[in-house]
Amino acid sequence: MYCGSRWSYDQSQGANYAQKVQKWKEMKKAKYARFSLPVNILESDAHYELHLHAPGLTKDNFTISIVDQILTITIKAKETSLEENTRWLRKEYKPNGYKRQFELSDLVDVNKITAKYEGGILKLTVLKKEDSVTTRNDVTVN
Repeated sequence: MYCGSRWSYDQSQGANYAQKVQKWKEMKKAKYARFSLPVNILESDAHYELHLHAPGLTKDNFTISIVDQILTITIKAKETSLEENTRWLRKEYKPNGYKRQFELSDLVDVNKITAKYEGGILKLTVLKKEDSVTTRNDVTVN
């Protein structure tokens, strides 16, 4: 039940309804949670790769920064301008800005990150530090 600016629920509506309300509140708080761009992340022995799906943009639309081990990818899409006498009959979307953040571990070298935008995919390569390459030791069970 909606009461002014607060959500409440009756016990008769059950815990499931309360969970839905809580989920809605969390989504509303997260500014970019609902409309974030999909990403695939892979790991090899020497590096990580992030593939961010962002079609229809140019490399100038991206800003990539690292502050306190937080990798932030910001995308600013520009709206196309129309001729002076042109008007929209219906406009259901407009270019939005997007932001994705990833927490980097201490095992990566933040000075060796490269980015390339090609075919609608932003590919970031994050190299691991030389001393962080994992070695495998087998342990026998007695």
